[in-house]
Amino acid sequence: ESERQRAEMVNAAKSEARQTLQEARLADPQNGYIANTLGYLLLRQGRTEEAIVELESARESLPEVAYVRNNLGVAYERRGAIDKAIVEFQAAVQAGDPDGKAGESLARLEPIQERLLAGQPHLENGPAPSDVAQSGADSDPEPPNR
Repeated sequence: ESERQRAEMVNAAKSEARQTLQEARLADPQNGYIANTLGYLLLRQGRTEEAIVELESARESLPEVAYVRNNLGVAYERRGAIDKAIVEFQAAVQAGDPDGKAGESLARLEPIQERLLAGQPHLENGPAPSDVAQSGADSDPEPPNR
């Protein structure tokens, strides 16, 4: 089996999973666990804006669940909204951060936020491209999905 065939199979499976999760969201729109799982999958597929919508919904239903807050933090970081990412990572740490990923992200992002605040009046526009690359936002983080 070629690498290309394998990649096509994986992409097809992810598309099917996304469709199933979207159907489940329609059937149970208040279920934060489904919203988190769908958001996580969208994030893994590089569909950051769609992921944020789902993960924000999951946060509304499950505000004290560390992995939901961590996943949303990762999505905000990918968008370049470092200030929002930090808020979510702090909430994940407050909620227990069982695997330590949110704490690691905070340690990485807080110095970037300090530089941005010192040099840019509007943090919502996101960091300079060099800061995003340094922060790991271009990599494929593995937010815990439970």
